[in-house]
Amino acid sequence: MKNPSVPVWKPMPFLRVLPPFTGGILLQHYFELSELFILFAFLLSICLYFTSSLFAEYLRFRFPLIKSLPLLTTVLLAGMFIRIVHEETSNKNHISHQPETAQGYLVKLTSDPEQKRKTYKAEATIQYYIRERKNLEAGTGKILLYFKEKPELKTDDQLLIYTSLEPIAHTGNPGTFNYRDYLNSQGIYRQAFLDQTQFKRISESRQRGLLYSLARFRFYLLQQIKTYIPDRSSYGLAEALLIGYKNDLDPTVTAAYSNTGTMHVIAISGLHLGILYSILEILSNLIRSKKWNRWLRPVFILTGLWIFSWLAGANPSVLRSAVMFSGFVLAKALNRNSPSPNTLCAAAFLLFCYEPNWIFDTGCQLSFAAVAGIQWTWKPLYTYYAPRNYWLDQLWKMTSVTLAAQVFTLPLCLYYFHQFPTYFLITNLVAVPLSSLLLIGILILCIATPLPWACVKIGWLLNYGIAFMNQFVTWMDQLPGATIQPIMIDYWGMCYLFGLMTSTCAVFLYRSKGWCLSAIVFATIFAFHSASISFLFSQQHKLVVANNRKLHLFLIEGDRAAVWAQGDSGYYYHQNMKQMLQHFRVKDTVFLPVSDSGNFYIPAIKTAFFSGDFRKTIKLDSSFEIETLVLGKATEKQVATLLEIYRPKQLIVLNSNNLGKTRRIEALSKKNKIKCWLMVDKGAFEKPL
Repeated sequence: MKNPSVPVWKPMPFLRVLPPFTGGILLQHYFELSELFILFAFLLSICLYFTSSLFAEYLRFRFPLIKSLPLLTTVLLAGMFIRIVHEETSNKNHISHQPETAQGYLVKLTSDPEQKRKTYKAEATIQYYIRERKNLEAGTGKILLYFKEKPELKTDDQLLIYTSLEPIAHTGNPGTFNYRDYLNSQGIYRQAFLDQTQFKRISESRQRGLLYSLARFRFYLLQQIKTYIPDRSSYGLAEALLIGYKNDLDPTVTAAYSNTGTMHVIAISGLHLGILYSILEILSNLIRSKKWNRWLRPVFILTGLWIFSWLAGANPSVLRSAVMFSGFVLAKALNRNSPSPNTLCAAAFLLFCYEPNWIFDTGCQLSFAAVAGIQWTWKPLYTYYAPRNYWLDQLWKMTSVTLAAQVFTLPLCLYYFHQFPTYFLITNLVAVPLSSLLLIGILILCIATPLPWACVKIGWLLNYGIAFMNQFVTWMDQLPGATIQPIMIDYWGMCYLFGLMTSTCAVFLYRSKGWCLSAIVFATIFAFHSASISFLFSQQHKLVVANNRKLHLFLIEGDRAAVWAQGDSGYYYHQNMKQMLQHFRVKDTVFLPVSDSGNFYIPAIKTAFFSGDFRKTIKLDSSFEIETLVLGKATEKQVATLLEIYRPKQLIVLNSNNLGKTRRIEALSKKNKIKCWLMVDKGAFEKPL
């Protein structure tokens, strides 16, 4: 029987350590405090701890937090220190601090080139900058390389690059994915686009270690899958199921899985490692040695789990599962029973020690949130209903797990993806067990490679099994009302929804009046916050110019918008444009196409757009009053004419011109004392009217 006087966190040390540790990482990320300040605070916390120890008996009952506060502060400071250690940009030789004056770069590939839509992409690390007279200067930092043609390169090859590195730009379009921040969180700050004349391999990889062997084995598995599973959409999904390789996935199939809430099926996570763990445990029973059985079995299982984790790309969700299963295996070998929440917090602590930036990774957040929800609510939910039939019991077990995983993932999904899959429960009840069977089949296919005749039959079965699952998920996605979208909530709305979901679940679990009051408070705050945001957007009246090479000008009033756009309607319905309209809560849209050489004037907001040789398309009339001038392709002479005639208050320059011409236009506007907004530097333009 549990002692009611013992707090729930007492037997879970990592549950106490994780909040201040992650708080330290976030504090250092947003405020960038100096190392001297952190050292001073650390010494102060140590002094407070020893001082409190001298009066331990006196403070134990009167001020119980006094002794633990310095320890928690030390953990918080440790999180800040970990963040500083992993912050590569603090190095003065980092690529983010270097001016674009290098004549070349000596780099080392950290990944094999992967085929994209029009290029081949590879990651690399800077080793040296090549300065004047071929002097080498040590450098550091990660970069992306895009090759126009398929290069005969592989991981650990050294290259000489003869081109400048470009900063990774963000469009700044409201509501769209910030690719620059995403890459920066991965430590990548520059990129280069190369043809065959702009790079040279100076040394070939001679690595023959464990990681090289795993990379070659990964390539071998991909070739086996493509050999015996002929259909592209089927072998693309098989590769994702087995080792998380997603380059061959069909985009339409991927969208269907995302819309139906089954994306976790093709993202390596606890489901896949759980299946592998069961297989490894069965195989470990073949070890008959009583003397070594206690240690050989866990070593065998752990080796298999971690090899698979590295084959699957070692992303945060995979490593989270690997760490948790490792803790379970070790606890079982030592005859210990570690509480599941403590194991989950230990996994988070270790992963954030290894890479603090993973705290901002969406997949990592969803992975931990799903497991936390299952650990907290699954068992009570499952015991609410106890069917006597075995198959009905298994069905209810899967249903309760799926529902429990939504407790903490729902706010995150609404915040990041702005949609809710209506039929997620039905789809998961079919896709999860079917994908488990398919994964076992793919493993058997890879094991049976010495028997080609068997592989042909297994590949045929897998091809039809995957095709059936793809068709089922696509069919569910096409049902009326399959997805509720857009559901727009901001960061604070997500936090309030977290509180509401947590309090509501606690009400059913603990039957507490306090939790009931908490649920009512969070529901009230969430409703008021959502209503106030909706009211503000209903009163909006603004001009927005999207950051694209072609014009996308939005005139927004309330929930209605007029859009002037160059290009066909297909381009208008590009995902980024849809996200922008969703961001501004626009429901009704009028699309007004503009030709590439088209020019127009909007009298109501005194805004004009000029592009191309406008003297052939319109007659310049100085009677037009122009406050905002949007500029497409134009020469400096044409711009000078426009500025002289109309004297606008604001000039907006699209990315239609090359960088040199854009800079000259900027200088021209400064000379005329006109505000200039360059899309290439500042991103999208937004102005309230």
